[in-house]
Amino acid sequence: MSLNLIYKSKTKEKTSREKEDNGRRRLTDSIQLLVYLATIQGSKGAKFYYSSISKLINSCAGITDKDDITKYQMSVKETLESAAIGQISKGIYMRKHYKDIYQDIKAKLNKLAEYI
Repeated sequence: MSLNLIYKSKTKEKTSREKEDNGRRRLTDSIQLLVYLATIQGSKGAKFYYSSISKLINSCAGITDKDDITKYQMSVKETLESAAIGQISKGIYMRKHYKDIYQDIKAKLNKLAEYI
């Protein structure tokens, strides 16, 4: 294999990874707002929203092993992350209780998972 092909392959891989990191960073920022809201509203376990929402997204995307993800699963995961970000933003804007926001996220992701 020529060096040019190897370089293109690595560049494509790096771009995909950067895209994944950017999406994940946006989701983390949104969850951080939800955690802050939950803490203000009296939640004792708000910090667990990071892992519970991540597990929900992976479950809905059909991901069981983070090291063995297909391109399709990655695409589905990005879609679900965007939906979760939207639900968090919408819930905060509508001044919903943090538990209602989480239930909305859960309902939206499960509904999307049915169609994907």
